[in-house]
Amino acid sequence: MQHIKDELYAVFIPPVDNHRFLLCLNTSKREDDRKYRNQCIESIKNELDKLNSSLGKNKNLKTRDEVMRKAGVISKLNSAGKYFEISTVDSTQNTLSFELKYKIKEEKLKDDERLDGTFVIQTNQEDYVDEKLIKIYKNLSKVENAFKIIKNDLDIRPIYHRKEDRVKGHVYLCVIAYFIITAIEYIAKEAKHHISARKILRQLSKINLLEINLPDGKRKYSLTTVDREQKSLLNIYKIKKLEVPV
Repeated sequence: MQHIKDELYAVFIPPVDNHRFLLCLNTSKREDDRKYRNQCIESIKNELDKLNSSLGKNKNLKTRDEVMRKAGVISKLNSAGKYFEISTVDSTQNTLSFELKYKIKEEKLKDDERLDGTFVIQTNQEDYVDEKLIKIYKNLSKVENAFKIIKNDLDIRPIYHRKEDRVKGHVYLCVIAYFIITAIEYIAKEAKHHISARKILRQLSKINLLEINLPDGKRKYSLTTVDREQKSLLNIYKIKKLEVPV
Protein backbone atom coordinates (compact mmCIF):
# COMPACT_ATOMS: atom_id res chain seq x y z
CA MET A 1 0.00 0.00 0.00
CA GLN A 2 1.08 3.58 -0.68
CA HIS A 3 1.25 5.99 2.23
CA ILE A 4 -1.10 8.85 1.34
CA LYS A 5 -1.21 11.06 4.42
CA ASP A 6 -0.93 10.69 8.18
CA GLU A 7 -2.57 7.34 9.02
CA LEU A 8 -4.04 6.77 5.55
CA TYR A 9 -2.80 4.15 3.07
CA ALA A 10 -4.23 3.12 -0.31
CA VAL A 11 -3.71 0.81 -3.27
CA PHE A 12 -5.59 0.21 -6.51
CA ILE A 13 -6.93 -3.33 -6.93
CA PRO A 14 -7.74 -4.97 -10.31
CA PRO A 15 -10.59 -3.18 -12.16
CA VAL A 16 -13.91 -4.83 -12.99
CA ASP A 17 -16.07 -3.80 -15.98
CA ASN A 18 -14.16 -0.54 -16.51
CA HIS A 19 -14.57 0.42 -12.88
CA ARG A 20 -11.51 1.12 -10.76
CA PHE A 21 -11.37 0.23 -7.09
CA LEU A 22 -9.17 1.93 -4.52
CA LEU A 23 -8.65 -0.05 -1.31
CA CYS A 24 -7.92 2.28 1.61
CA LEU A 25 -6.75 1.69 5.16
CA ASN A 26 -7.01 4.22 7.97
CA THR A 27 -4.95 2.88 10.89
CA SER A 28 -6.57 5.30 13.35
CA LYS A 29 -10.04 4.17 12.29
CA ARG A 30 -8.86 0.56 12.59
CA GLU A 31 -8.16 1.07 16.28
CA ASP A 32 -11.49 2.88 16.74
CA ASP A 33 -13.36 0.05 14.98
CA ARG A 34 -11.79 -2.57 17.24
CA LYS A 35 -12.39 -0.57 20.38
CA TYR A 36 -16.02 0.01 19.44
CA ARG A 37 -16.56 -3.67 18.62
CA ASN A 38 -15.05 -4.76 21.93
CA GLN A 39 -17.31 -2.33 23.78
CA CYS A 40 -20.33 -3.74 21.96
CA ILE A 41 -19.30 -7.31 22.77
CA GLU A 42 -18.80 -6.47 26.44
CA SER A 43 -22.18 -4.73 26.52
CA ILE A 44 -23.95 -7.87 25.28
CA LYS A 45 -21.93 -10.09 27.63
CA ASN A 46 -22.96 -7.98 30.61
CA GLU A 47 -26.63 -8.14 29.66
CA LEU A 48 -26.49 -11.92 29.11
CA ASP A 49 -24.78 -12.35 32.48
CA LYS A 50 -27.53 -10.27 34.12
CA LEU A 51 -30.13 -12.44 32.42
CA ASN A 52 -28.39 -15.57 33.65
CA SER A 53 -28.31 -14.33 37.23
CA SER A 54 -32.04 -13.52 37.09
CA LEU A 55 -33.08 -17.05 36.14
CA GLY A 56 -35.30 -18.55 38.81
CA LYS A 57 -36.02 -15.06 40.19
CA ASN A 58 -37.76 -13.45 37.23
CA LYS A 59 -41.38 -14.71 37.19
CA ASN A 60 -41.72 -13.75 33.52
CA LEU A 61 -39.01 -16.20 32.46
CA LYS A 62 -39.99 -19.77 33.21
CA THR A 63 -39.08 -21.82 30.14
CA ARG A 64 -36.05 -22.26 27.91
CA ASP A 65 -37.95 -20.75 24.98
CA GLU A 66 -38.77 -17.60 26.94
CA VAL A 67 -35.17 -17.23 28.09
CA MET A 68 -33.82 -17.78 24.58
CA ARG A 69 -36.23 -15.18 23.18
CA LYS A 70 -34.99 -12.71 25.78
CA ALA A 71 -31.38 -13.60 24.91
CA GLY A 72 -32.22 -13.03 21.25
CA VAL A 73 -33.45 -9.52 22.05
CA ILE A 74 -30.21 -8.82 23.94
CA SER A 75 -28.09 -10.07 21.04
CA LYS A 76 -29.75 -7.44 18.85
CA LEU A 77 -28.76 -4.56 21.12
CA ASN A 78 -25.92 -3.77 18.72
CA SER A 79 -24.07 -5.16 15.71
CA ALA A 80 -21.86 -7.43 17.85
CA GLY A 81 -24.72 -9.86 18.32
CA LYS A 82 -23.57 -11.76 15.24
CA TYR A 83 -20.48 -12.92 17.14
CA PHE A 84 -22.48 -14.75 19.82
CA GLU A 85 -23.56 -18.37 19.87
CA ILE A 86 -26.16 -18.71 22.64
CA SER A 87 -27.77 -21.86 24.06
CA THR A 88 -29.13 -23.29 27.32
CA VAL A 89 -27.58 -26.10 29.35
CA ASP A 90 -28.78 -28.14 32.32
CA SER A 91 -27.71 -26.63 35.61
CA THR A 92 -28.38 -26.78 39.35
CA GLN A 93 -27.59 -23.08 39.84
CA ASN A 94 -31.27 -22.06 39.93
CA THR A 95 -34.79 -23.48 40.33
CA LEU A 96 -35.32 -23.63 36.55
CA SER A 97 -32.63 -26.35 36.31
CA PHE A 98 -30.97 -24.68 33.32
CA GLU A 99 -28.85 -21.64 32.54
CA LEU A 100 -27.60 -19.70 29.56
CA LYS A 101 -24.35 -20.55 27.87
CA TYR A 102 -22.70 -18.37 25.26
CA LYS A 103 -19.46 -18.26 23.35
CA ILE A 104 -17.86 -15.97 20.81
CA LYS A 105 -17.58 -17.05 17.18
CA GLU A 106 -13.83 -16.50 17.04
CA GLU A 107 -13.42 -17.19 13.30
CA LYS A 108 -16.16 -14.68 12.42
CA LEU A 109 -14.57 -12.15 14.76
CA LYS A 110 -11.10 -12.60 13.23
CA ASP A 111 -12.51 -12.29 9.70
CA ASP A 112 -14.14 -8.96 10.54
CA GLU A 113 -11.05 -7.69 12.36
CA ARG A 114 -9.10 -8.01 9.12
CA LEU A 115 -11.38 -5.36 7.59
CA ASP A 116 -11.12 -2.87 10.44
CA GLY A 117 -10.28 0.61 9.20
CA THR A 118 -10.68 -0.32 5.54
CA PHE A 119 -13.00 1.07 2.88
CA VAL A 120 -13.19 0.83 -0.92
CA ILE A 121 -13.75 3.72 -3.35
CA GLN A 122 -15.23 2.83 -6.75
CA THR A 123 -14.91 5.10 -9.80
CA ASN A 124 -15.10 5.02 -13.58
CA GLN A 125 -12.70 7.97 -13.91
CA GLU A 126 -9.46 6.78 -15.50
CA ASP A 127 -7.32 9.83 -14.75
CA TYR A 128 -8.01 10.24 -11.03
CA VAL A 129 -5.05 9.40 -8.82
CA ASP A 130 -5.54 7.83 -5.42
CA GLU A 131 -5.13 11.04 -3.39
CA LYS A 132 -7.70 12.94 -5.49
CA LEU A 133 -10.18 10.08 -5.21
CA ILE A 134 -9.82 10.00 -1.45
CA LYS A 135 -10.28 13.77 -1.19
CA ILE A 136 -13.49 13.64 -3.27
CA TYR A 137 -14.74 10.69 -1.23
CA LYS A 138 -14.01 12.40 2.08
CA ASN A 139 -15.83 15.58 0.99
CA LEU A 140 -18.84 13.52 -0.08
CA SER A 141 -18.65 11.52 3.12
CA LYS A 142 -18.64 14.71 5.21
CA VAL A 143 -21.80 15.97 3.49
CA GLU A 144 -23.55 12.61 3.91
CA ASN A 145 -22.46 12.43 7.54
CA ALA A 146 -23.78 15.94 8.18
CA PHE A 147 -27.21 14.97 6.85
CA LYS A 148 -27.09 11.74 8.87
CA ILE A 149 -26.32 13.59 12.11
CA ILE A 150 -29.01 16.21 11.49
CA LYS A 151 -31.55 13.55 10.59
CA ASN A 152 -30.79 10.97 13.29
CA ASP A 153 -28.83 12.46 16.21
CA LEU A 154 -30.53 15.86 16.15
CA ASP A 155 -34.01 14.55 15.24
CA ILE A 156 -34.84 17.05 12.51
CA ARG A 157 -37.84 14.82 11.80
CA PRO A 158 -40.65 14.50 12.60
CA ILE A 159 -41.51 18.20 12.48
CA TYR A 160 -44.69 18.87 14.43
CA HIS A 161 -44.87 22.56 13.54
CA ARG A 162 -47.36 23.87 11.01
CA LYS A 163 -46.44 27.52 10.62
CA GLU A 164 -43.65 28.26 8.17
CA ASP A 165 -41.61 30.41 10.55
CA ARG A 166 -41.67 27.67 13.21
CA VAL A 167 -40.56 25.04 10.70
CA LYS A 168 -37.69 27.30 9.63
CA GLY A 169 -36.81 27.88 13.28
CA HIS A 170 -36.74 24.14 13.94
CA VAL A 171 -34.42 23.50 10.99
CA TYR A 172 -32.26 26.50 11.95
CA LEU A 173 -31.76 25.14 15.49
CA CYS A 174 -30.83 21.70 14.11
CA VAL A 175 -28.21 23.25 11.81
CA ILE A 176 -26.81 25.34 14.70
CA ALA A 177 -26.66 22.18 16.81
CA TYR A 178 -24.72 20.47 14.02
CA PHE A 179 -22.22 23.34 13.93
CA ILE A 180 -21.76 22.95 17.69
CA ILE A 181 -21.14 19.21 17.29
CA THR A 182 -18.62 19.96 14.54
CA ALA A 183 -16.87 22.49 16.79
CA ILE A 184 -16.72 19.95 19.63
CA GLU A 185 -15.02 17.41 17.36
CA TYR A 186 -12.70 20.02 15.81
CA ILE A 187 -11.42 21.20 19.19
CA ALA A 188 -10.93 17.58 20.30
CA LYS A 189 -9.02 16.79 17.12
CA GLU A 190 -6.78 19.84 17.57
CA ALA A 191 -5.99 18.50 21.05
CA LYS A 192 -5.01 15.13 19.49
CA HIS A 193 -8.13 13.37 20.76
CA HIS A 194 -9.78 11.44 17.93
CA ILE A 195 -13.18 10.92 19.49
CA SER A 196 -16.65 11.69 18.20
CA ALA A 197 -18.87 14.39 19.67
CA ARG A 198 -21.45 11.71 20.39
CA LYS A 199 -19.01 9.85 22.67
CA ILE A 200 -17.84 13.07 24.31
CA LEU A 201 -21.39 14.21 25.07
CA ARG A 202 -22.39 10.73 26.24
CA GLN A 203 -19.55 10.66 28.76
CA LEU A 204 -20.11 14.20 30.00
CA SER A 205 -23.87 13.66 30.30
CA LYS A 206 -23.12 11.23 33.14
CA ILE A 207 -22.12 14.21 35.29
CA ASN A 208 -25.27 15.12 37.19
CA LEU A 209 -26.26 18.03 39.42
CA LEU A 210 -27.78 16.82 42.69
CA GLU A 211 -30.32 18.88 44.60
CA ILE A 212 -30.19 18.30 48.37
CA ASN A 213 -33.09 19.48 50.55
CA LEU A 214 -31.88 20.04 54.11
CA PRO A 215 -34.04 19.61 57.26
CA ASP A 216 -33.97 23.37 57.92
CA GLY A 217 -35.62 24.02 54.56
CA LYS A 218 -32.47 25.17 52.84
CA ARG A 219 -31.33 23.73 49.56
CA LYS A 220 -27.81 22.75 48.50
CA TYR A 221 -26.36 21.49 45.25
CA SER A 222 -23.59 19.03 44.53
CA LEU A 223 -22.09 17.28 41.51
CA THR A 224 -21.71 13.57 41.06
CA THR A 225 -18.12 12.35 41.05
CA VAL A 226 -16.21 13.35 37.91
CA ASP A 227 -14.07 10.38 36.86
CA ARG A 228 -10.67 10.44 35.15
CA GLU A 229 -12.06 10.11 31.62
CA GLN A 230 -14.55 12.93 32.16
CA LYS A 231 -11.79 15.17 33.58
CA SER A 232 -9.68 14.41 30.51
CA LEU A 233 -12.54 15.44 28.22
CA LEU A 234 -13.17 18.63 30.18
CA ASN A 235 -9.48 19.51 29.92
CA ILE A 236 -9.78 19.41 26.12
CA TYR A 237 -12.08 22.45 26.38
CA LYS A 238 -9.98 24.04 29.15
CA ILE A 239 -12.72 23.52 31.73
CA LYS A 240 -10.83 23.22 35.00
CA LYS A 241 -13.73 23.42 37.41
CA LEU A 242 -17.48 22.87 37.19
CA GLU A 243 -19.45 25.50 39.07
CA VAL A 244 -22.57 24.61 41.06
CA PRO A 245 -25.39 26.95 42.10
CA VAL A 246 -24.88 28.64 45.44
